Parts: sequence; structure tokens; C-alpha cells
Amino acid sequence: MSRKYLLSALAVATLVAVSACGSPAGSGTSDQPTALAPSAAALLPANIKSAGAVRIGASYQTAPMTMLLNDGQDKSGISHELATLAVEQLGLKGEFTTMPFPGQAAALEADKIDAVWETTSINAERLKSATFVEFAKLTYGVLVPRGNPANITDLKSFCGLRIGVPQGSIFQDYVESASSDCKAAGSAPVNVLTYKGPPEGRLAVLSKNADAFLGGYANNLYYAEHSDKGAVFSAVEVPDIKATPIGIQFKKGNTELAKAMAEAVNALIADGSYKKVFKKYGLEAMEINSASIVQ
Repeated sequence: MSRKYLLSALAVATLVAVSACGSPAGSGTSDQPTALAPSAAALLPANIKSAGAVRIGASYQTAPMTMLLNDGQDKSGISHELATLAVEQLGLKGEFTTMPFPGQAAALEADKIDAVWETTSINAERLKSATFVEFAKLTYGVLVPRGNPANITDLKSFCGLRIGVPQGSIFQDYVESASSDCKAAGSAPVNVLTYKGPPEGRLAVLSKNADAFLGGYANNLYYAEHSDKGAVFSAVEVPDIKATPIGIQFKKGNTELAKAMAEAVNALIADGSYKKVFKKYGLEAMEINSASIVQ
């Protein structure tokens, strides 16, 4: 064996040995993202750190907050984009699951997901069984046939009309309260129609089975502008419903993950990423100055 060949062989053997020391057998190469906000990542509970991922559920039916594009192949929307960015801040992978609104709280309770992130209003009833991180604020409005033929302007104008709402939502509470006010004033009550989710409510308005569908104004405005180039629906803001906070929903008492996520969102606010997402959709009015835990 020549001296040149022997030196080459020794060099290769040394490189293999060094590589073996750097990557113990069976360990493989980690593809876990690096936390962009280490101080936020430090707050994560042990089980999430161990899993290396956070499981997030959403209906993907509340555009522009959550929606499916390209024939349902791609998840998108304000909430989804913020969730993706926040997970990156924590150095985690995001596992996003599509699930209808009525089943989300039960999925949290059963530990099938770690969080719900879409357009969930924070209210006293939900706080009995959930912990939230406020990340935006929501104003309300109705989706109506183009031109607003029922001339809806506020809650009082709901009297005698068929108003659709997502079943079990805060919107249902508002309409039922408005109906009571109508009866107390001697007017016809509201015919409250409940639907599994926004798609069914929008279809009811389109098919003239409902006079309006109440929901987030941003959601309804999006569909009014994007349905048949604006020729089908109009969106009307309901000014006498006060803007309410919306939040990332966690199982009651899961404060470690909530604190970590709040810090991740605040990191996005600080670096400008948060503002860019809302500006992209023309909904800067939904922004807040800082994310906080509500429980």
C-alpha cells in the first residue's frame, strides 16, 4: 500500500469516527426548528417541549380568519398565519386540524388538541371551562342579500326577521337578547335560526331561508366582497354590539402553554409581523397592543 493511499484511508477513517461521535447511533439529525423567542419557549410545559409540536384546531370556515384555499388543500387566514408564526417563535412544529366549531371545546377537554385558534369570542360562559389568550378584537355585522332589502341597521331592526347564527356562539346570545327586547317593546320577536357553522348560515341567506346571518363583521365583509364579485351579498356592521376580545382557547388551567403563546404573540407584535398579517387583509382595526391571558 502506498503512503499516499494509506494517509487517505486514515483521513476517511478519522472523519467517520468524528461523525460518529457527533451523532450517536440511533439519534439521527434533528429537524426541530430553533426558537425565535427563547424567553417565550422557556415557558412551555414539559409535555409540549417533549412532543416538539403544538396541536391547533380550527373550523377553517371563518374567512378571512381561517379558511381553506385551492379546493381545500391549503389552510390560510389571519388566525392561521398568526398561529404559524407564533409556533415558529416557540421553536415548535404546528399540527393544524380542521374541526367544526361545536366540537372544539370538547376536543380540548379530551386532549385531542392543545389549542383552538380562529375567531372565538372571550366571554364569561366560556371562561368557566377554558383559558384564553386575547390576540385581537371583533366587531359584529350581518351578511344580507345584496342591497340589504330588510334595511337592517342595528339590533332593533332584527324584530320580526329571520336571523341566522352559529349554534352555541356568542352571536346566538345577542340575537336571543334582541328578540326579548323586541317582545318587551311590543314588536314581533326575532326568529332565531341556528346553523352548524357559517357556511350553512351563508347558504340560508343565499337561498332566502334567512334574512341575515350574524357574525364577525370582518368575516361577513370578506364573503360579501368575494362572492360572485360582490353581486350576491352585502355586509352591514351592527354598531350597538360592542367590540369584544377574541382569543386563543386552551383547556382550563393550561396556563403554562397560554403564557408561552401570549409571549410568542407579543414577540410578533414587537417585530411587526403581527401588523403585517392584519394589513394584508385590510383589517388593522382588529389589532390590539399586547396579548394577555384571560382566565
